[in-house]
Amino acid sequence: MKHDSHTTTSWWSIGEWRLGWKVIAVLALPMIVAVVLGALRVQTELEEAAQLSSSSERALAVPAAINLESALYELAEAASARTDTGPATQAVSDAMDQLVDAARAFQSDDDLNDQVTSALAESRSITEEIAAGAVAPARLVSRVGEVSRALSSTFTSVVEHSQRPALREEGGRLSALWDARRALAEQRILFGSGDPDQQARTSMVSAAGAELVALNNILAIDGSNDTVQTLSNSAQNRINALGSTPSTSPLGSRVGADLKSGNDQYNSLTDTTVTEFGDTVTAESNAARTAALRDTAIVLGAVLLALAIALVISRSLIDPIRRLRFAALQAARRGLPDAIERIRAGASTDELDFARVPIRTHEEIGELARAVDDMHGQAITLAGEQATLRRQVNDMFETLSRRNKSLVDQQLGLIEQLEQDEDDPRRLENLFRLDHIAARMRRNGDNLLVLAGTDVRRARTAPVALGDTLRAAVSGVEEYRRVELGQIPPGVVTGHAAPDVVHLIAELLDNSLRYSPPETTVSINAARTIDGSMIVEIADLGIGMSPADILDANERLAAGGEMSADTARRMGLFVVSRISRRYNISVRLRPTATSSTHSGITATVLLPTSILDSSRGPEIRTPRTGPVPTLDRTPPPTPPAPSWSQPVPTESAPPRPATRSFADLPRRTPGNSTDRTETFAPITPQSTPTATAPSGLPRRTPGTSGVPAVSTSTPTTAAPATSVSSFAPLPDPEGTSTSTSLPVRTPSPEFASPAQGPEIPVGPQPSTTPPPRHRLSAPTPTNTAAFFSSRTRDGLSARASVRADGAGDGNSNGVPSAPTTMPIFARMVSEWLVDPTAETSAASTGSSWTTDADQGWLAARTSFEMPVTKIADSGLPIRDRGARLVPGAVGGGGTTQRHASNPADVQRGWSSYQSGVQRGRRRAADHQPDGGQSFESSTMLHNDEGEQ
Repeated sequence: MKHDSHTTTSWWSIGEWRLGWKVIAVLALPMIVAVVLGALRVQTELEEAAQLSSSSERALAVPAAINLESALYELAEAASARTDTGPATQAVSDAMDQLVDAARAFQSDDDLNDQVTSALAESRSITEEIAAGAVAPARLVSRVGEVSRALSSTFTSVVEHSQRPALREEGGRLSALWDARRALAEQRILFGSGDPDQQARTSMVSAAGAELVALNNILAIDGSNDTVQTLSNSAQNRINALGSTPSTSPLGSRVGADLKSGNDQYNSLTDTTVTEFGDTVTAESNAARTAALRDTAIVLGAVLLALAIALVISRSLIDPIRRLRFAALQAARRGLPDAIERIRAGASTDELDFARVPIRTHEEIGELARAVDDMHGQAITLAGEQATLRRQVNDMFETLSRRNKSLVDQQLGLIEQLEQDEDDPRRLENLFRLDHIAARMRRNGDNLLVLAGTDVRRARTAPVALGDTLRAAVSGVEEYRRVELGQIPPGVVTGHAAPDVVHLIAELLDNSLRYSPPETTVSINAARTIDGSMIVEIADLGIGMSPADILDANERLAAGGEMSADTARRMGLFVVSRISRRYNISVRLRPTATSSTHSGITATVLLPTSILDSSRGPEIRTPRTGPVPTLDRTPPPTPPAPSWSQPVPTESAPPRPATRSFADLPRRTPGNSTDRTETFAPITPQSTPTATAPSGLPRRTPGTSGVPAVSTSTPTTAAPATSVSSFAPLPDPEGTSTSTSLPVRTPSPEFASPAQGPEIPVGPQPSTTPPPRHRLSAPTPTNTAAFFSSRTRDGLSARASVRADGAGDGNSNGVPSAPTTMPIFARMVSEWLVDPTAETSAASTGSSWTTDADQGWLAARTSFEMPVTKIADSGLPIRDRGARLVPGAVGGGGTTQRHASNPADVQRGWSSYQSGVQRGRRRAADHQPDGGQSFESSTMLHNDEGEQ
């Protein structure tokens, strides 16, 4: 079952968010809004507190600014009255110094510093202008008024627009008082010495009106102030007096006294107002700072409290869901699988109990937890019912399979009885075919038993040789004639595992044969690893599999035969995985070749040491071989059979690995039909002495029992010599070669040279007896780790080409031989119909099954191994004339008349030979500078051989 929990989803998909993130998103949005609003309010209050703090600092400089204004007006009044301006000028200078000292407290306020600096500069200019000479009163009023208005706006504009009512009230009163003082000061400057002109009087009336308006503004703010009311009445009286006095008449001393009295009252009122203004600004600044801190604490406390409440609520929501999720996953990934395994093992559902979801609430999450518990219980109940149904189906499969096997066993017993009583070779061959089909039917019955999960329960057998095990597996497939058995190292499979190993190999072989072209072969090779286990490789050149299919098949093999929807369709894969899990056998698939149309599949089977019997080796037949007779120039009357059990030493090319024919597949013992259990008994040495075939294997001597010997060998073309791969395993002691060609003569080590030409193989010789076959000597142990490496297709292609050319089985078309030459039938004819006592009889009388040509072959071999003493300049050997003649002649049933040669044919042959020699010389001269000398040496060697 595939899980999609790890699929990649978009981060913006809210539906894919985890529950914790969703809760955070729900709670975070209002919290963020509240925090932002609270922060904005706190920031506003902090800014206001900072502004009020700056206003309080400015309030400290208001008295100095008012003193500078008063000093300037005193200087202007003295200049207008044409009195001594020295004291007034000094007062202005002192007031300017005081203002500069007061402005140092707010150096960071650039705007205030600029305004104060501008007012000070204007004050110096007025002082210098007055000191330079007489200045008109109107000009003095204008210039001093500008300085007064600049100072007033500098210190009162901050609080006039404040959000606090007390500050706005104090700022408005101070600003109105400043305007009233300015208007009174202008009247005093215009009044001068007491006799202003008509224009000055008009300006005085305007200034008195402005004073009256400013005082009324103060009364609107603070109507209970008597001083302001008195000043307002005085201003009204001055207006009346100015309006009633003719322009030609002096104003009188009463107006002057009123102006002086008003100035004193303004000074007293200004001091009180400035003090109250400073106190109010300081108090409001402290209050604003306190409110800002209070609001900050309230906002932070509210945010923290909201976060705490949100965490408590979210945990009460998330924790039960997490426990529910953990319990559900635990049940799905561990609880249910464990319960199912226990049910499959035979436990009852009543005996099983599962852990409940640890949630005891009664809200929606608690109800969901109860639903999960109910689903868990229902799943266990359903698993129990399915297990019961599976056991019933398995029992049904087992019953049907065992009944079919019983019928097949009875059929096999009947076939064996017919085989015993049958003498006709053709009918016997058909019986063998029927026997083979019945054996395959029994393997299908074993497959059903494996599918049902039941052991085959065969009787315990003795250990079986690995070669016999592989041959038994080959005999269980339909196209067994396409299987080539390579070199098999000596090894023994334990008795209890041998039938299942045969079954496993047979399934792999059947799959390789089924999915490979019929003209190709399937090879079996084996090797021993360092730890003592056995590796068996089954390679074919079929259609192959894709990398994804190979990976899937290897996963299924490693799973150990798990039931799935493809079990019925891939029965062989299921059976192999089940058997491999039973004995801890490793089975892996890989491509045979990587660059071909038909890459093929190689199945690697690792047989562990637990199913290999290391305490004993395979008991094999050891042929009795005699000493190699020495070569005699005079052929003896009855030469003994030569023994070629030892390999001919070669240096130019390694020996070709023997391919086994399946004529010697394991056979059932006739007449033993009562016990159908397959018994793989070890092969024991023969109790009676037997003669030895040229291949080193024991053979029977025909004629002793009266049953004529039947030869199944046919002359074939000699197969070209091929090299043994670097990972070739040890040869099978019981393996036999299928090659029917004569041994290839190989030059001795003395002949090895760089200029040595290609070896000319000896052609096949027709014979009525099986030809002698090479028996490979046991090579040294090889590096079996290379067995798992990817092999190139050269070796398999070579084997396929050899089989396609008919070099191995006598079929020149590369097609499996006809049913009339089945290897099983040939084996039975050669070993069952031939009387085995003939061999013993021949051995006891001292005779052997030989021919007159054996002595010639022995002499040819001896002459072939003679060292070469003469070497030509080109490096080719020069043979002595007559030194390699084979003595004697093959005796026959009579002498045949020798036909005389036709002189015309001889002449044509020599002419053709001469023209060929000339063409060869010309071509050699064209391609190599010293071609003439080399060709002369070659011609000399050829002439020497011809003369021999």
